[in-house]
Amino acid sequence: MIPFRGGWAVVLTLLLALTLSVTQVPFHTPWWFALLRPEWVLLAVFYWGVERPDRVPMIFVWLLGLVLDVLQGGPLGINGLCLAAVVSVAWSFYERIRMYSRIQQAVVLFFLALGLEGVKSIAAALVQGTPISVTLVVPAVITMLMWPLVAELIQRCTRRLAWG
Repeated sequence: MIPFRGGWAVVLTLLLALTLSVTQVPFHTPWWFALLRPEWVLLAVFYWGVERPDRVPMIFVWLLGLVLDVLQGGPLGINGLCLAAVVSVAWSFYERIRMYSRIQQAVVLFFLALGLEGVKSIAAALVQGTPISVTLVVPAVITMLMWPLVAELIQRCTRRLAWG
């Protein structure tokens, strides 16, 4: 990543996504409201993995996932593994995924988010003894629904400010 040639835009969007991922839901909200949170880091990593795969090194993504594990208090390495897998898919198929419409990209992202949620739920069940629930589909659906908005927002910001 070269910070002076637009690499800092990647870092800023990933740090913003990391911040949004660890913000707490207010205590007076219903319990189900926390399920409506999308996977912000997944959205940002997928965007940069498809749009500019040369700007997202695998070790950086894995370390970002490790930081996310520490901040969320989950088993270490799970988010790093999942995000590295997402970047690997994005790198492998970025030319094809770029040609898809935003809706088709959202469907691809849904399956990636569902896999990420599934791996995280299985790891939590093995390490912490929490049961696997059907509610793991909800964040994947919310992530899919947020994709067109987030992708368009990042794209407009980077084009307007000539970052990318």
